[in-house]
Amino acid sequence: MDYKPVKTFSELAIKSLDDFVYGVAPNPVKAKNGMVIGGGSVYPEINMTLPPMKIDQSTISEVYRQYSEMIEGILKRAKDLYAPGIIVEVELLPETTMKPEWGFEINKILLDKMREYQEKYGLKSLLRCTPNDVREMIRPPFMRRGDMEKGEVTVLPREKKWLDIISSQIERIPDDEEKFWHEIQKELDLTKWRPEEYDLEVSTTK
Repeated sequence: MDYKPVKTFSELAIKSLDDFVYGVAPNPVKAKNGMVIGGGSVYPEINMTLPPMKIDQSTISEVYRQYSEMIEGILKRAKDLYAPGIIVEVELLPETTMKPEWGFEINKILLDKMREYQEKYGLKSLLRCTPNDVREMIRPPFMRRGDMEKGEVTVLPREKKWLDIISSQIERIPDDEEKFWHEIQKELDLTKWRPEEYDLEVSTTK
């Protein structure tokens, strides 16, 4: 399989703060439904996740019902407020990440309702799904070791075509986390990072 070279950047797309305008990007992205990110409109974003609850085979139907109820309420409110469009983000939990079929079904429930509101009321929306980091349950997570690394992850047949690409990218990551950090530092311009603006302490140890 042919791989496209990784695109690198040596400068910011917007070079002056005076040219920085919310909702406007040098290279807008147009979605299939016509929404344009960076084309002049600022869309509200809604983040959703489940309330504290047990997630297993016996409760997954209730999980689906919860997501269906949440997206219905979100879209109805957005329609009533005449929103020009909305971005919906769903953060999958560990259980719905480790069971891909559950995650797919959740996304389907959301997308079906979002498409229904676009067809009926003209309310356009986009979905962003964030899987959970299940590499390790302690934080910060280990990159390539730990109990989770010894287990198995279910991969659906339609996703298997991407495994060679994923594998080749993973193999490029050094096993040693400190070595990995030193390697990526070569590609980072740390002069543009101001940790003091975020009340972070800067270590002077070399």
